[in-house]
Amino acid sequence: MLEIIGMILILIGAILLIKGMREKMEIETIEFHQKEYPFSKPSKKIEGGGVVLIGPIPIVFGNSKYAVFALILAIILFAITFIMFWI
Repeated sequence: MLEIIGMILILIGAILLIKGMREKMEIETIEFHQKEYPFSKPSKKIEGGGVVLIGPIPIVFGNSKYAVFALILAIILFAITFIMFWI
């Protein structure tokens, strides 16, 4: 059961990563066209952040509230893992 949950979470992460890269490319395309057409408005701004866990040490990247949110989730996941290890 846990293997299936893990695979589903990996799949969701990959889908979100692809979606974010696609939106970033759309923003860059809009910015490129805005240089050629300076009177058009940009439609979106993308913010993000994340955490990489190397053992118990979290490495946080990003410059928005999402980085803080990701850090809080990483701490919660680490606590759950620690508790499950000792049960």
